[in-house]
Amino acid sequence: MEGELFDKPFEPGGNTDINAAYDGIFTMFSTLVPDLPAALYDRFRKVTFPISFAKDQVILDYGEICKHAYFAISGLVRLTRILTGRGETTVMFLTEGDILVSPKSFYKQTMSVEKLTALMDTFCIALPWEELQILYRDFIEANVVVRLLTEQYYLQALERATWFYESPQVRYGHVLTAYPKLVQHVSVKELASYLGIAPETLSRIRNRISRKRRKP
Repeated sequence: MEGELFDKPFEPGGNTDINAAYDGIFTMFSTLVPDLPAALYDRFRKVTFPISFAKDQVILDYGEICKHAYFAISGLVRLTRILTGRGETTVMFLTEGDILVSPKSFYKQTMSVEKLTALMDTFCIALPWEELQILYRDFIEANVVVRLLTEQYYLQALERATWFYESPQVRYGHVLTAYPKLVQHVSVKELASYLGIAPETLSRIRNRISRKRRKP
C-alpha cells in the first residue's frame, strides 16, 4: 500500500540535494504566480518531505488511494492503466519537473485505476493530500498555483495525445524529444505499448533511424 512507502526514514543519496530540490519547486511556483508570500513557502517546506523510489518500485498500485502528490526532482516513472482488449498499457511517462499523481484518485480520494512504477531510481518531494487541503484554506495563492499546474498537466496530456495521429516514426521522434532518458530504461515492448504499435514495427523504425545516422 502507498502508506507503507514511508515506514523507513529517507536516506539521501550522493547526488541528492534537498535544498536545491525545494529551490527548484519554489522557482516553478514563482514563475506561475510571482510574489508569493514567504509564509506559503515556509508552510510548504514544513508539510512536505523527501522520498526516493528504487528502480522497479511500485509507487501507487491499482485500487489504492493516491494520498500524495510527488514533485519529481529526478528519475523516470511509468503510468499504466488496464484497457479492455489491450491489457496493461502505458499511458504516460513522467520525469523530472513533473508531478507524479493519479489525478482522479488524488483529487477525489478514490481508488486508482492507474499504476505508477519507477523505471529508474527516482527522487521526489511528497505533499500529502490532507496538507494540500489546509494550504487551500490558508493561502488563496495555493489555489491559484495548483489550478495553473493542473492546467499545464492537461494541456501537456492533450498535446501528447495528438502524437498518436502522426505516423509511428514521427510519434517515436516526439517521445525521444520529450523523454531523452527513455530508451535507456524502457524495453522495446514497453515503449511499443506506449506508442500503440507492435514491437517489430518499433524495431524497424529504430533500425531505419540508426542507418540514417551512420550515413556520411
